[in-house]
Amino acid sequence: RHPLRTFDGVRVIGDVLGRWSPSRPVWNEHAYSVTNVRDDGRVPRSSDVTPSWSSAGGNVFRGQVAALGGPSSPGDAPDLTLRFGARITCSSVPPIAHAEVCNRGTRATTGTVSVAFYDELPRSAGALRCTAFTSRPVMAGECLEVSCNVGSEPLETGELFGFADDDGEGNSAVVECIETNNEGHGVCESL
Repeated sequence: RHPLRTFDGVRVIGDVLGRWSPSRPVWNEHAYSVTNVRDDGRVPRSSDVTPSWSSAGGNVFRGQVAALGGPSSPGDAPDLTLRFGARITCSSVPPIAHAEVCNRGTRATTGTVSVAFYDELPRSAGALRCTAFTSRPVMAGECLEVSCNVGSEPLETGELFGFADDDGEGNSAVVECIETNNEGHGVCESL
């Protein structure tokens, strides 16, 4: 035992919220490569190994392989965006906001997705007009429409700002690969 160390053994770390991409439970050395150690800890002969840079999945030297198979990467997550398509029906009473929640990521969301609509930016200054939810989880590459009644007060500017993965209090429930592209802007079809 080293006199300056305060612990012995192996230290295991992880994200308390479980947001890290899954990976193999083995890492045998500093020069780790996904192909130089087997899951049971045995090291294969170098002549029996296909170099990691020439195997399926590309150049993954020192990269991990997802626990469920296939390469793991920081981008292996949902990525929610919001688009209005200029669809706020202001002529209806009450006005209705229509938007599409799109998942540009590589994984589906694990549950429904909330969308909050505000009448100005920043969200902290704008009044929350309504909150909507997708009818089901959003699959990778899919867009789902949401709509909600924006209230009886008129939209003074004729525009709304929507945020995917916002519960109306600024809280997020979906861990995404890009958290800064969830905003959409829409204007009234008619004032």
